[in-house]
Amino acid sequence: MITHPVSPNTVLANALTSAEDLLRPHIVNAEPERIVFTVGTQINGAPHIGTSLVQALTFATAARIRDRFGVPAVVQFGALDNAPYAIVTDKASGHRYQRAYAHALGAAGIAEQIDTLYRPLFTALSERLKVPFSVETYTQQQAAQRFRRTWLRVLPRMDAARWYLSPSSGILVDGALQAVGLTRGQLPARLFCPQVVADTGAKLSKSLIREGRAPLPDGAAPWMLDTREWPGSLADYVDCLLGVTDVLLADPRHFYRSYSAGELGRLISTTTN
Repeated sequence: MITHPVSPNTVLANALTSAEDLLRPHIVNAEPERIVFTVGTQINGAPHIGTSLVQALTFATAARIRDRFGVPAVVQFGALDNAPYAIVTDKASGHRYQRAYAHALGAAGIAEQIDTLYRPLFTALSERLKVPFSVETYTQQQAAQRFRRTWLRVLPRMDAARWYLSPSSGILVDGALQAVGLTRGQLPARLFCPQVVADTGAKLSKSLIREGRAPLPDGAAPWMLDTREWPGSLADYVDCLLGVTDVLLADPRHFYRSYSAGELGRLISTTTN
């Protein structure tokens, strides 16, 4: 029996009947022939439960939107191989230089990480929910003609965009699309999934726990930090994830909030028992 959480009302949840209603204005106005749900993940080691949950919610939301609006929906997995592998500070200038995982592992190493750690789950979710998916690394995206054309379009407008994009340094990373000339209707719709947090309220960080700077939260199983340690089959894991997504998408109050690792562990236990 699945036990639903006790979730407080919020201004956003109170305005919605379904969690995915937040996307409705974009769909109604754009009248798209197809909807692409993009979910990005840094390729920097084994995923934890928060990563898997966001990915499962992406597929589940895509399926709900497809069924509700009758529009084909697909998932695009953005494999962010530009995740920092090492950062070095030059003593003379103070400049920081970053080596990305793409540089450290190479194309073959990144492909192996994706095929080992992510593709099996994506394939299983795709088959269960009948939602197609594709995979694109940041390196591949950056090499594409569309990316280069967008970059050339941004350059003349850099002064208008830079402080929106990175308020501290003014370096282009993402966003501020309106500042470079896009209209409001051209902006991508964003759906922020529930965040998994530690007992302190900070984001659950496998790095801090691995380094001994934070404890494993109460109620969290070790496999939640490294999903390769899940004590069951991939099919069981997919059942578990989709059971939790059903709970979170059942009410906007359950979706637009954070969950402690312990509370998420409790929800998972009710879907597997």
